[in-house]
Amino acid sequence: MIKFKTIVTAFCFSPTLKPLLRQANKISKIYGANLILIHVGAKSSKKEQELNDVLEENGMEKKEIKIIWKEGKVKDLILKNTEENNADLLIIGALKKENIVKYYLGSVARSLCRYSKCSTLILSKVINLENFDKIIVNTNEKNQMQILYSSIYLANKLNSKDMYVTKEISMPNMNILEEGSNDEIQRIKGNYISEAEKNYKKNLDEIEKNVDINPNLKIRFNALIGKKGYKIKTFARSLNPDLLIMEYPNRRFGLIDRIFTNDMEFILSDLPCNLLILHNKN
Repeated sequence: MIKFKTIVTAFCFSPTLKPLLRQANKISKIYGANLILIHVGAKSSKKEQELNDVLEENGMEKKEIKIIWKEGKVKDLILKNTEENNADLLIIGALKKENIVKYYLGSVARSLCRYSKCSTLILSKVINLENFDKIIVNTNEKNQMQILYSSIYLANKLNSKDMYVTKEISMPNMNILEEGSNDEIQRIKGNYISEAEKNYKKNLDEIEKNVDINPNLKIRFNALIGKKGYKIKTFARSLNPDLLIMEYPNRRFGLIDRIFTNDMEFILSDLPCNLLILHNKN
């Protein structure tokens, strides 16, 4: 199971500051993690006072938090400080109406997700966020058991109400299949879905041996047939969840990913909701 011992939160002075730090504090308490705050920009007495006020309003003890002020390139400094502090989770957030969005939810956010060596939580809808009641967990990569286990643990601690576990299925030779009879296509699709459901139930049964799942948490499984990235993005938009959890791809992004959009790039290009990318550092 993926847990967080050290959490780095990159913040800016905007309407997102208070809710962003509130959620960062909540998650750090869940894992008993050390919390580090970093602001890329000039330090001033006005900014420092504003930060102190927000910490106090959120019930956060300043003496228990490490605060870093740096000037320079946003992406480079955030990555450097997550590595130097051996962070397990990086939290970033911005309001989409703000100009700062280009730093935290544009190309820089994609770069952070590509090159960060730890899990990343992008809070794109944090202003009115009270709790992560509705969560989608996409289990596309190899470590499906670990991702599901880690997600259920977090959902339990957050007292979430609904969890939708998804598996995107890209059927090979789909164009050829579409030339066949409708019955044949449905039979083949059914086989893929049945296999995905079988693996999900096997993983869930194993997890239930070690975790007491909150009885108020409803867990459902959905197999999504179609292009990876596109299908989960469409599904997320239809459900409007508070959080989408995905696993970091089991390979590094390369030039080909910038030319031909992969599943993670589909999500990052236009975030449908808050996004947690789980990265197994081991």
